[in-house]
Amino acid sequence: MMKYAEDGIGQQYENTRDPIQTCKTLQEIVQRLQSEQSSLVERYEWLEAMINHVPDFIYAKDREGRFLFANRAIVSNNGFRTVDDLIGLTDFDIHPSEAARDIAEVERRVMEEGRPDLGIEEERLTGEGWLMMSRVPLRDRSGKVIGIVGASRDISARKRDERLMKAQATLLQSVARGVELPDLLAQLKSLLQALLPTRRANVWLDTGLSTIARESEHEFAIPARDGTLHGLLVVGADATDDPALLEFLAGVAQTVGIAIDRHRDAERIAFLAEHDALTGLPNRASLDRRLQALLAATSHLPRGVAVAFVDLDHFKLVNDSLGHAAGDELGPAGLVSRVGGDEFIVVLTPTPIEFDQRLNDIREAIAMPLHLCGMELRVTSSIGFACSIEHGLTAAELFANADMALYRVKANGRNGVHLFSPALAEEGPQACAHRRASSRNRTG
Repeated sequence: MMKYAEDGIGQQYENTRDPIQTCKTLQEIVQRLQSEQSSLVERYEWLEAMINHVPDFIYAKDREGRFLFANRAIVSNNGFRTVDDLIGLTDFDIHPSEAARDIAEVERRVMEEGRPDLGIEEERLTGEGWLMMSRVPLRDRSGKVIGIVGASRDISARKRDERLMKAQATLLQSVARGVELPDLLAQLKSLLQALLPTRRANVWLDTGLSTIARESEHEFAIPARDGTLHGLLVVGADATDDPALLEFLAGVAQTVGIAIDRHRDAERIAFLAEHDALTGLPNRASLDRRLQALLAATSHLPRGVAVAFVDLDHFKLVNDSLGHAAGDELGPAGLVSRVGGDEFIVVLTPTPIEFDQRLNDIREAIAMPLHLCGMELRVTSSIGFACSIEHGLTAAELFANADMALYRVKANGRNGVHLFSPALAEEGPQACAHRRASSRNRTG
């Protein structure tokens, strides 16, 4: 009788000498082995299916860098049809030599040191985008390193989102710092070119374009604070555009709208610092500076400049009859600077026409009939003026003397033009007192 080994199968053989029984036992053993093999195959197929359905790149290599296994993502990404086409190849067979050397160096270090290399971000070798790479030693049952296992995840979307957030933060910082609008728009164009290098991107301001996007482009309204539109941000469209990109572009358009509002606010503030808010004419501070410059520039001329105070006669009646809107409408007609409700200052530089004639022309122009709110109005004016060569070398002197000349026009019945003379200076204190009282009574 044959002596069998002391294992499960041998024990079953020793338990019977009956050939028929022995045959049955062998059949059971074969069936059990087949069942176990089928289970192993099924588990392997399940494992392979799961790994192949994972979008990450997973592979194993031996110590020489030859592929032992790769999932479907790696196979298709490298242009192969099946995993068998890849088995046995190295990165030098697939990638440019420089890139292959970099990969081999990292994997060699992992295998020699026996330590993982985790979470390294690298640009993809095929196509555009970024991968997060992790590599760990592959060990046998005894713990000996026999190769390497690698996995990488496509983080292109995350990196793209980081770039979008960084670009938006850069733009917002520029707005917060008060960067000039032209510089901000140039910066925006550079940012969009870097983010979307294959597309056209433009900012159209103050356009009548519709906000309905054409098929080949996205249009984002650039809103103004008052609910109107400053314009449009127009960016070429692509089939791969996702909600995150569209949300970013809409946010950029909002940021540009805020920047334009702030820019125009700053322009308005700067304008109002130098101009009258109602008429848009230079204010007294601006006029003082300009007049001082004119006096210096014309000091060598025989006639210098003329400074005239113009007062609209009975302007209060216009306001009382038609309201301030109608009265204000009369203000800007041909005047240089508004210094009060009904007072204006005109500064004239020398021309062949005499100063008094030019001021009479202004007075007649003011007296032309106006039709406001269905009524015809005629407004007269009183004008007093002084000349720099004869009546003063400073703005303060000319203003004071022109003011006294204006008082004389009013004392004579208004609606006229009068040149300052030294004789008026003797009446100065009385005239100024009357002017102050008159000013307190005016409401226009």
